[in-house]
Amino acid sequence: MSEALKRMILPEFGELKDLLADKDAEIADKDAKLADKDAKLADKDAEIAELKRLLAEREIHE
Repeated sequence: MSEALKRMILPEFGELKDLLADKDAEIADKDAKLADKDAKLADKDAEIAELKRLLAEREIHE
């Protein structure tokens, strides 16, 4: 490849790499937020399961 062509193309590849890195960072941030929401949902599910267990135990004793 000629040097002139390399000088024209390489900066564009650099910009594309930067854009891809930015998008990768955005995706990683969204993944982290989803993981946090999943953990909160799991906590709520555990809380609901405990409440159901207590309710069932109460109904048995009544």
